[in-house]
Amino acid sequence: MAYIILATWWTLPLYVALLYLGVTRQRLETNNLYDTYLPKEWTDMNTTCDGVNVAARTLSGVCNSLEVPAMGSVGTRFSRFVPINKTFGETTTLFTPNPRTISQHLFKRQSFTPATSINLLAAAWIQFQTHDWFSHGAENDPNNLLVFQLPRDDPLRTQGQTNMTLRRTIRQVHQDGRPDTYNNHVSSWWDLSMVYGEDEETHAKLRSFTNGKMKVEDDNLIPVDPVSGLDLTGFNDNWWAGLSLLTNIWVREHNLVCDMLKNNNPNWSDQEIFDHARLITTALNAKIHTVEWTPALLANDILKNAMNANWFGLAPEWLKAIPDPNLSQQISEAWYGIIGGKPNFAGVNFAHSEEFVSVYRFHSLLRDNITIRRHTDGSSTGNTYNISQYAFRNAQNVIRGNDFADVAYTFGVDNPGALILNNYPAEMMSLNKPGAPYTLDMGAVDVLRDRERGVPRYNEFRRLFSLIPAKTMDDISDDKAAVAALRSVYGENVESVDLLAGSLAESPRATGFAFSNTQFQAFILAASRRLLTDRFFTTDYTAAVASRPYTQQGLDYIGKSDFRAVIGRTIPALNQTVHSVDNAFKPWVV
Repeated sequence: MAYIILATWWTLPLYVALLYLGVTRQRLETNNLYDTYLPKEWTDMNTTCDGVNVAARTLSGVCNSLEVPAMGSVGTRFSRFVPINKTFGETTTLFTPNPRTISQHLFKRQSFTPATSINLLAAAWIQFQTHDWFSHGAENDPNNLLVFQLPRDDPLRTQGQTNMTLRRTIRQVHQDGRPDTYNNHVSSWWDLSMVYGEDEETHAKLRSFTNGKMKVEDDNLIPVDPVSGLDLTGFNDNWWAGLSLLTNIWVREHNLVCDMLKNNNPNWSDQEIFDHARLITTALNAKIHTVEWTPALLANDILKNAMNANWFGLAPEWLKAIPDPNLSQQISEAWYGIIGGKPNFAGVNFAHSEEFVSVYRFHSLLRDNITIRRHTDGSSTGNTYNISQYAFRNAQNVIRGNDFADVAYTFGVDNPGALILNNYPAEMMSLNKPGAPYTLDMGAVDVLRDRERGVPRYNEFRRLFSLIPAKTMDDISDDKAAVAALRSVYGENVESVDLLAGSLAESPRATGFAFSNTQFQAFILAASRRLLTDRFFTTDYTAAVASRPYTQQGLDYIGKSDFRAVIGRTIPALNQTVHSVDNAFKPWVV
C-alpha cells in the first residue's frame, strides 16, 4: 500500500488521523531504525545474566533484555534514526554558518514569550526524563577542541575575546570506514536512573537500607553533597531548581510506595521492598509522561487519544477481558495497548538515537527569572532568582530557602518559554558551568553538537524521515519575520539550515503543538519504542509471574494514580490546588 505524506495530517477526522499516525509509525519502524553495532560486536561483549536478579531492574540496565543482556545498558552506543552512511560528522562545514551568529541572531531572547498552555513543571519534567534517557557524559575530550572565530560584531570582542572554544564529544573512531559513534553514559531504559543511580557506589549513597527507602533528611528533602553543593541523586549534571523539585517529589513517592508494600508484605526484606517499589514508581512515571505530559505539550485531541492508546489501548475495558484473538502485533498494540502486551523490536536492538537527543533541545523553555509565590494565596514572597541563581549549586537557595510547597506551587502556576525563534535565554549564552574551562554559549553548543555528531540538518532530516523538504526559506514557515531571520543568517541556502533553527522557525504546527512536525517524527518513533522494547512494560508488567515483579497492589496503585495524585501525596498542602486542573502540567488556578 502506497504511503501518502500529508503536510497537515492534524486536520483529518480523529480516527483517520489516528490511522495515519499508526501507519506513519510502522513506516518509521521499517525505514528509520539503525543499529550502530555489528552483530559480532554484540557477541563479543559476553555479557550474561548469571547471578542477576532478572525480576528487578538492574542499576546499569543490563539484562532488561534477556536475549541481548547488554542492550540499552550504561556505556553502550547510541543508535541512529537515519541511515548509518548519512551520519558522518561535519568537517568542512562544521562552523558554517557561524554557530555564535546563529545563537545571537536567531536564538537569543529579545523578550520573554511564554508557552501559555503549560506550566513550568512541564519544562522541568522533560529535562528530568532526558536525564534518565541519555547523556554523552559530563566530561568531553580535553585533547580535541572545537575552536571557531567570533563574528566581527560579537559583544565578546569588546572584552578581548576573539574565539569560542569547546571540547569535542568523546567518540569512538572506527577503522573500517564507519562513521564515529558515541556512547550513552546512562542506560537507555526508562528506569528512573536519575533518582536511583546507575552504579553501586552512587546508589549506596542514596539508599537508607531500611524498608526499601531512599535517604531523606529530617526536613524530608534529599541530602546535599557537601563538596559539590548539589543534591545527592543518580544524575545531577546541569542541575537547577526544577530538577531538584522533581527529584525530591519522586524520592518521597518512592518512600510512600515502600510504606504501602511493607504494610502488605511485613516479611519482605529491605531489598525486596526496594526492587518492587522501583518498578512501581518507574512505571507510574512512564504512565504520567505518556498520558499526561505529552498531551499537555502536544495539546491536541488526536495526540491525546494516540497516547492513551499507547498505554491503555482503544478497546473498552470489558473487551480487554477477552483473550487476545491472535491479532497482528500492530492491531494488538492499538486495541489492547502496549503495556502488558508483546514486545516489538522491529528487528533492531533498542537504544536511544542521536536524532532523538537532538529533537529535545528545549532550552527555550527556561524562564529568565523565577519569583516564588505563596501556595496559600498566590502572592509573591519577594524571592526572585535569575538563571545563575537557580542553577547548579544555587538550586539549594530556591529549594531550601523557601517553603517546599511554595516552590512546587510556583512551578505549577508559572509558564515556561515558547519553543520558537528568539526565545532562548540570553543568560544561557554566557554560561559559566562549574568545572567547565570555557564560558559556554549553549545555543552555539546545541548547533555544534548536532553537526559534529552527524545529525542531518533540517532539510535532509525531513527527507530521511519521508517528509516533504523545503524548496525555499518560505516553505519552512508562514511567519514572515521567522523567514526573514533565517535568511539573515543562511541566505537562500535552505539546505544549510540547522535542525534546531528550522524546527524553532517551523510553522504551521499541528494544533496545540509546542514543537514542530519535523521534531514530531522522531517522537512518533521513540515514544512507542521505549515502551515496546522494555520487558518491564510488556511481558513482565504483571502480577502473575512467579517473581511477582509488580504485585497486584502495585498495578492497582499505578492504575489509580496520576501526577496530581503524586503531588497531593508528596506535598499534602497542594492536594486541593493541584486538583483544580485536569492535568497537573497545565497552569494551575491561582
